[in-house]
Amino acid sequence: MVVAYFRRAGLPSSEYGTFFFPALFLANQFEQEDVRYRQEIYRWALGRKWRMKKDRLLQCRNVLLTRMGFQAWVDRDTCDLIMAEDPDHWAWKRERNIL
Repeated sequence: MVVAYFRRAGLPSSEYGTFFFPALFLANQFEQEDVRYRQEIYRWALGRKWRMKKDRLLQCRNVLLTRMGFQAWVDRDTCDLIMAEDPDHWAWKRERNIL
């Protein structure tokens, strides 16, 4: 979803670092019903002083969402196409726990 967001927003690679965690956070907000995990994203992405940095993450998320034309939904076919571009990428091979 993050790759799809970057493409929709027309982000140059120089902005990937700025918008990676906001895009990941947006994807989580859009797809996950359990809000408890969002607190973990704050801690993981922003570190020990995450409370002081949280507002900046949310501002960047809003900028990204605006640049994408508020199109946050990514269908499975789009994800499959992105994954097919580099089918051997490590991210596609990782094992995920099923809850």
